[in-house]
Amino acid sequence: MNNIDTINTEALNSLYVTFINGLLNHRATEPRDFLKTIGLDYRKLYLGFNSGQFHHNRDEAFKQPYIDLGVLIPTGGKGNAKDRTPATVFAQKSIIFPLKNSRGEIVSYYGYRFVLKEPIGEYLNDYGIYPEPPSIRTNRLFITDNVIDCATLCQCNILENKDSVLALKDGKLTDDIITSIEQLNRLDYIVLLTASNVDLVVDKLNDITDAKIVSQSLIDNDSLNEMYLKYGEDGLLDFINEIKLEKSEVEGFIQISDDEYGFKGEDVTYHIYGMLSTNPTLMEFDFEIKSDFSTDSIITKLDLKDTDKVKETIYLETEETDFNCNQIILELDVIKSEFEALRIKQKQIQKERGFSVKQNKVAKDVLTSSNLFNQLNNLIEESGVIGEEKSRLLLFIIATSFKFKYNLHAVVHALDLELGSELVNRIAKLIPENQQYHLDITTSRTFRYYGNSCIDNKLLVIPDYTGVTSNNAINDLKRLQAKGVLVNDAPTKGKDGILTTEKKEVLGHTSSIGCCKNSKKIFEGEPRTVLVKMDTSQEQVQRQMEYDCLVMSGEVDNKKQDKAIELVRYIVNNIQSLEVVNPFASALMLPATIRNARMLSLQLHSFVSLVTLFHQHQREKDVLGRVITTKEDIQLGVELFLDAIMLSIDDLDAGTRDFFDRLKEQMLKEPNGQSSQLSSLDIQRKLSVSKSHANRFLKTLVDNEYVRKEGHRNLGLSYTVTNWDELSTVRDLIINKVGDSSDPFKDGSPESL
Repeated sequence: MNNIDTINTEALNSLYVTFINGLLNHRATEPRDFLKTIGLDYRKLYLGFNSGQFHHNRDEAFKQPYIDLGVLIPTGGKGNAKDRTPATVFAQKSIIFPLKNSRGEIVSYYGYRFVLKEPIGEYLNDYGIYPEPPSIRTNRLFITDNVIDCATLCQCNILENKDSVLALKDGKLTDDIITSIEQLNRLDYIVLLTASNVDLVVDKLNDITDAKIVSQSLIDNDSLNEMYLKYGEDGLLDFINEIKLEKSEVEGFIQISDDEYGFKGEDVTYHIYGMLSTNPTLMEFDFEIKSDFSTDSIITKLDLKDTDKVKETIYLETEETDFNCNQIILELDVIKSEFEALRIKQKQIQKERGFSVKQNKVAKDVLTSSNLFNQLNNLIEESGVIGEEKSRLLLFIIATSFKFKYNLHAVVHALDLELGSELVNRIAKLIPENQQYHLDITTSRTFRYYGNSCIDNKLLVIPDYTGVTSNNAINDLKRLQAKGVLVNDAPTKGKDGILTTEKKEVLGHTSSIGCCKNSKKIFEGEPRTVLVKMDTSQEQVQRQMEYDCLVMSGEVDNKKQDKAIELVRYIVNNIQSLEVVNPFASALMLPATIRNARMLSLQLHSFVSLVTLFHQHQREKDVLGRVITTKEDIQLGVELFLDAIMLSIDDLDAGTRDFFDRLKEQMLKEPNGQSSQLSSLDIQRKLSVSKSHANRFLKTLVDNEYVRKEGHRNLGLSYTVTNWDELSTVRDLIINKVGDSSDPFKDGSPESL
């Protein structure tokens, strides 16, 4: 075993750089995919990967320091070359975590061998601490069972400035850990986050420190990492905040947690419970006042703002006791001053994270409002989504559908991927961060190895589908979107080297929003995928440009945007996953003559159910607890979804349809009206489109007999619109069919509800 003073830290640091580069290598997909399954970001944590090949083709001079350190273990056999000694490698095929000493130098490694059938962790030696020895300024030290849990806590942005965290080594306190804790003279609390018995650890800690030791059991005996995968960063934050920390001796006024305080008086100790109200006229708490010299105590509720009532209560409570009534009243006035100072401090800090009772109440008020969707639409606009009045609400509702049984997926058709990606990202911001999963570039088999928790019950955000379609992963994604599960039979090599086929299942009850140039070609006919068209009008372009100018001139109120986003997230969290029953279901039956009539009818049913769930706080429930759809839900659902239906059944893609609509408007402005003829050059100039786009759109329209081409190439070609109302005819057919199917639509129009 190496002595700590003789460890070659320079060699370990140099090798760790190699491990980091090994994980960044484009071939290291297996370790990166594994880290995704446990939710760890190797970039934030500076993790490495030991492929076991760092010593290949290297001479003995290079190997010797690592043999001395135990990273390489000679096997004693004969190598291929006479001057090379064969050796095995410490923790081969593992994720590497560095352990450091008090000088910040790497003195050991922890390797997690994830490739084994039953993954194990190995330490290079007994030295060092992960992630590093705690700062001498530490007030609160968290100790985890293992390195994976410790890395999870480090990655989450939930610890305060004077908090530190370290991992036990195989459940034990090493000499390095003990030494580092003994040097913490400002340490108040040690919190053991463990799912196992830690009596021996607690006894040892009591011998080396006077800090208060709190052993906090984990939920359902899960590890911290498993809790993070289930509940996200916000869930871990709530768990940490719920840990009750209580000093054995209170000195002055202290805040123990958000709802617990203490104060040391002259002859008594005050334990105070309750949240400090944001209302400046209220300061009500539960008090437990204990004598320092007897077993006497007072338990009462006091509003410190009501001075007369406080005096009366204290007088009555102390009348037949040895408590000093006047001294307690004076000390309660001091406590009142401390709370007033704390309230001012809290207003100045204005922490964004955590749970806001006020915002939650506002969210519930919005959900019970008669104009719920108008308010939602306004909030979406305030969050930075400019224009797109119908599509933004449609996209937002679909984005939230991962929470419910009626999940859908939206694909935005955009010729300009930058604008489309911007719309997708702005809508995604309205969903809580721990309920999102962003996709950019994938491999052909990415979706087969997500496991059962990585993307299940989340929103998939795909700003540009090019990263998915270019690697042939799109077919797996479409199966996952359609079925909610992806089953893959894959060969696996066992320890004995024999290949066996194992079934791997990926659960993916998700919703998704993404942007694609070829949405019609790729997603047409997908049962749960809704095609959405962007507004490409000149008015929308003008709105976007005006907004860009406001951003660049600093006139956009970012705080107002953030507040709108936060409120929408609270609204999403207040919508519960319930079942829906629709007594007007037959009203949503589309004409059987249109393309994919049954698929689109089911999508419309699902969308109306989503609208109903947003109204769940205003709707009645049947005896089975199902929310009952009303005529208003159907009206709004049809109004928002009708354009998506028309886009799905259209022979033209969204870009060509938009070009054709603008061409018809231009033709009507010409002197001959519907009989007008325009050359390709005239069309390019009047519609402000490029030559290549105009020629491509015109070819498609001619091929589908929407436009007739006349003339000769040498003499000049002209174009005439021949099909003026084909889509409006189908639209009227759908509205009339829906209107005749049930009582909600009397005059064949959704607006008649």
